[in-house]
Amino acid sequence: MISNPIDYVKDFADAGADLICFHLESSSNVCDTIKKIRDCGKKVGISLKPNTPAQAIFPYINDIDMALVMTVEPGFGGQSFMSDMMSKITEIRGYANKSGHQLDIQVDGGVNLETGKLCVNAGANILVAGSFLFNSENPYDMVEALKLI
Repeated sequence: MISNPIDYVKDFADAGADLICFHLESSSNVCDTIKKIRDCGKKVGISLKPNTPAQAIFPYINDIDMALVMTVEPGFGGQSFMSDMMSKITEIRGYANKSGHQLDIQVDGGVNLETGKLCVNAGANILVAGSFLFNSENPYDMVEALKLI
């Protein structure tokens, strides 16, 4: 999470990013940031911190490619998964489906085999697993297991 993501869009695009995701709660104007990312020819993602309601992203759903639901407070790894975020995933998936928009929903924070299944069942289709993989004895096997969810 950075305060003014609009100031870094071109840098990330020039570095080779295919999709640029920014926090809805950042200081940058959301519509201007989306436009700048699109002007760079990149896909757009918006991330929501745990205390931000699902409805906050609805005005932008048709303008983005991905919604990222944080299931921990951003900042450091190893936090406990917040299962109460499942309703947020379900709400966003339902809203996107009603609007007819093909939207990826990514989940980041406390993802493991058990919580990953909860996320997928709620409507997520992209899982971010950090500590779970890096702390496992065989990360490759864990990645393969996550793919089977």
